[in-house]
Amino acid sequence: MTTLRLASGGFDKTVRLWDPATGRPIGEPLVGHTGWVNAMAFSQDGKRLATAGYDTTVRLWQPLWDANAACELAVPYVTRAQLREYMPSDWEPKCRYTE
Repeated sequence: MTTLRLASGGFDKTVRLWDPATGRPIGEPLVGHTGWVNAMAFSQDGKRLATAGYDTTVRLWQPLWDANAACELAVPYVTRAQLREYMPSDWEPKCRYTE
């Protein structure tokens, strides 16, 4: 299965990841640029994202989509339904929820 990836950046100096199937953001914005973000590209495998901004920096964000690692960290604090809101639409959890 191929998972579509979508990212956006702009004047607010952040990069946002999106689930194209639902149109909803995935997680919190990526922060680090001090000028607006004007370019980005995913690696061929889709696991890394390079961004460039008017702050004259290039940032490499990795790993972007380790949903199972995030799930393991979240298990004690949120329900599976709450976590699903922030994960890609095709994500099938492999973490240890007891519900």
